[in-house]
Amino acid sequence: MTLHFVTGWAGDAAQYPRLAAAGPVLRPFVDFQPIDLPCLLPSRGDVLVAWSTGAHLALAHAADLLPRFNLVLLLAPFLRFTDSFPQRTVLAMHTSLEENPARTLAEFHANCGEDDPPPFRPEQMPALAGGLRYLAEAPAALNAAVPAANVVVARGTRDRIVRAKALDALLPLLPGAAAAAPACGHKIPEPVVLGLLHARLGRPDL
Repeated sequence: MTLHFVTGWAGDAAQYPRLAAAGPVLRPFVDFQPIDLPCLLPSRGDVLVAWSTGAHLALAHAADLLPRFNLVLLLAPFLRFTDSFPQRTVLAMHTSLEENPARTLAEFHANCGEDDPPPFRPEQMPALAGGLRYLAEAPAALNAAVPAANVVVARGTRDRIVRAKALDALLPLLPGAAAAAPACGHKIPEPVVLGLLHARLGRPDL
């Protein structure tokens, strides 16, 4: 079984080591630009897992990408980030990242519910700053429904990053998708993610 994992903004393979061990890991803005994502994924694959901003970028290419995979797991997805936070808040975070990047990332990971945040990598800051500008201005990832019988959407009930209303706006555009609401924050623990995969795959391949 092959698995491709697209992280969230400021995400890292170390946050989901078993997913990372199962296949390629793509980090938005650090490894690729949004327009390039379809070219980095196979024409046919077993599983795509995309988290937060990674899920948003996958949704922007949903008509192309969703049919390529037997199973797509979207963790804390959103149509547009400004459905959860006003643009001025996102731009203020951009300013904070430029002024004190280590503190800004530490606060972000804490708000995600991340117990073991990835190490601070100063060389990534220009890419992450560009990512925040993108999220502040990006339009809705989807404007029309895409068949999604192979899709599972999961959002933690204590998610402080993607608000419930953002998920409510998305689900009608993914007819046939299953929904899960684990009791956690924005960072859905890897054992929970593996459980969602095992339930749909019918076998513990990871």
